[in-house]
Order: sequence, then structure tokens, then C-alpha cells
Amino acid sequence: MPRIPLTASILARLAGVLAVIGLAAWAGWSLYEAGHLTREGMAHLAAEHGAWAPLTLMGTMVLVVIVGPLPTIPITMASGLLFGPVAGFAYAWSAALVGAAASFWLARLAGRPVIERLAGGHLNFCPQCSDRLLFWIVLGCRLFPFISFALVSYGAGLTAMTTRAFLLATGLGMLPMTALYITVGATLVVDPLWAAIGGLAAVAFMLAVPWIIDRLNPFGLRDLMREHRRTPEQGPR
Repeated sequence: MPRIPLTASILARLAGVLAVIGLAAWAGWSLYEAGHLTREGMAHLAAEHGAWAPLTLMGTMVLVVIVGPLPTIPITMASGLLFGPVAGFAYAWSAALVGAAASFWLARLAGRPVIERLAGGHLNFCPQCSDRLLFWIVLGCRLFPFISFALVSYGAGLTAMTTRAFLLATGLGMLPMTALYITVGATLVVDPLWAAIGGLAAVAFMLAVPWIIDRLNPFGLRDLMREHRRTPEQGPR
């Protein structure tokens, strides 16, 4: 597919998204420098806002997920500490899902149009494959705390993965680790550098596996992951 020149609207959209991410990074780093991104610091910050405590905690979680290298585990622990295991789990899990969706769509709205024009197509590399392949890759990445949450979300947004498949894989993948952080998370520490390295490796894996399947079809995986398209007589899915 021939490369298509970047338009002014796409460049403006990219600049806007980068500005949003930059502003989020500045706000997140300010919270980190102020000592709020620890379990005790987050619990104190949220408690100061009284009835707005859940929104304060959830908003901070969304912000930190978008930024990426900043720690999310202390926010989840603070959620359990403040609101108990059930409500704390619900607040932390739903806020992380919103943050992941925001990261996904920031990449989808601004990053993917740039990639499509520079690479001559979206980063799918397996045109015949369905969402099933990327679903399992994202789900697997979510099960490991040392893989950057944000980088996987941004990477998925650059592919042809649908929002529904991404949210389902992310939501399911977060369940066990969120529950673990709520209960015994105080013993877990993830180095941001290793999280970033793990995230980059996960994104590379996400892009390489469809390419390998499309080119080499190992174990007949291309047929297994094939997109089964309906005919007009069958109606829409």
C-alpha cells in the first residue's frame, strides 16, 4: 500500500493528544513529588476530600494509568484501605479500565493515522486474523504486574483491535491482580524501569506475533485466528 502524506488535521490532532499526555504527565509527576502516590499518601489525599474521596482516588488512577511509568499499585492498595475490599476493588478496577480506554483511544485517534500513512496501513500485520489473537495477547499482558499498563494500551490503540475486544481483555486481565493488590499488595513493588521494559517487550510481541502468523502460519494458527466474515444474507454481527 503506498504511503499517504500527513495532513494538517492529523498533525494538529497529534499535537493535541501529545499536549494532553504532557499535561497528564506534569500533573502525575507533581502528585508523585508531593508524596501522594504511596498507599498512605493516596489514602490521606482522598480522605481529605470527604464525600469526594472515591472520585479523587479514581481520577488519580485514571491520570496515572495514562501517564504510564508512575505506580498504580499504591492507589489500588489505598482504595482497599479506605473503602474495604468490595467497594475498593470496584473503584480501583473501574478507574484503571477507564484509564486504559483513554490511553487506547489517544493512540487510536492520533497515533494510528500517523502510522497508517508512514507504514502504508494499520499495525495489524495479519489482515485475515480476527480480534481473537490480539485479545489473548492483551489479556496475557494484563496478568503480569511488571508490564507497563499504559504502553500496552497505547500499543493496542495502534493496531486494528476493536474497542470492545480491548476492554474485555483488559477488564478480565485486571481482575486477579487488582484483587491481589487490594488484599496483600503491600508486599508488591514494581520498578518503573522494568515495567517500561516489559511494556515495550509486550508491544513488540503484540506486533510481531500477527506478522509471524500471517507470514509463516505456524501450527495452522492463521486459520484458527481467521476473521469469519458474514455474507449480506447472514446480516451484521
